[in-house]
Amino acid sequence: MQMMTEIERDLLGIREYPPVIRQLRSAWLFTRRWPAIPMVVLATLIFCGVFAPVLATHDPYSGGLRSRHQPPPWLPDGMIHESLRVNEEVRAEHLLGTDHTGRDVFSRMLFGARISLVVAGIAIVSGFITGTTLGILSGYSGGWVDEVITRLVDIWQALPFLMVALVCVLLFGQSTTLLLFLMVALAWNPFVRVIRSQTLVVKTQPYVDLARVAGCSQFRILTRHILPGVINTAVVIATLSVGSLILAEAALSFLGAGVPPPTPTWGSMVSEGRAYITSAWWPTVLPGLAIFLVVMSLNFTGDWLRDRLDPRLRQLLD
Repeated sequence: MQMMTEIERDLLGIREYPPVIRQLRSAWLFTRRWPAIPMVVLATLIFCGVFAPVLATHDPYSGGLRSRHQPPPWLPDGMIHESLRVNEEVRAEHLLGTDHTGRDVFSRMLFGARISLVVAGIAIVSGFITGTTLGILSGYSGGWVDEVITRLVDIWQALPFLMVALVCVLLFGQSTTLLLFLMVALAWNPFVRVIRSQTLVVKTQPYVDLARVAGCSQFRILTRHILPGVINTAVVIATLSVGSLILAEAALSFLGAGVPPPTPTWGSMVSEGRAYITSAWWPTVLPGLAIFLVVMSLNFTGDWLRDRLDPRLRQLLD
């Protein structure tokens, strides 16, 4: 085959890049096509949460006043506040330093990741089932069923969630069960309206009409014909909602309405360390950075999943 001239390559849009540029370009296209970095962050979260007892270097509940506010060993001495009394032997044992009671920040962040996984997982599974079911029933049934479910969603959206959560804590006390109940109550709402609108479109399709003519039961139509048409949208909503659930759990823990102490959570760690942030910033900034990375990774993954599952938004990146 005759080699193309440089002018012909330019006309066809073919460019010769140096090897380094080609490798960088391939890496850039791969990160655009697949959410590599967000998936690594999420895999790290899951790994740390599952194997927290093995990875933890110290007991997350025990500390000592002599070990309080020890900076991380990798922190330069010039960035350590002059008011802190640094014990080099103790400092070397704590990868991310210690908090105001001498507890290891690294171990507490590992067990805090486990709490975030459990709370978000239970909430999103319950919200997925409840919200998808209500959305399908509302869109398919219509009439008074649709009216009741829609008004219920409107009423719940009109209520300030944080205010409701704080009132519930004042009435029933702080507990993990109450936190899970609040997370489940928050999780189902985003599904209903979107799934309802999708159901309104799917139920008018010819194959649904043929199923009715063939004598299929209502349950079979809902599970075999309506549900497969909306399940992709429900999965995308679930992925995008996990980040907001983790953020809500952190906010409740920050306000003292989350998991009861001394159980470590990222939100409670931020709340406990905020009074000492001018001198010892690591017990507050590091859990806050973990919350930021996880929420952003979940949002990027949900956005990528939406582009892949929705034919109208699918993007093919070469």
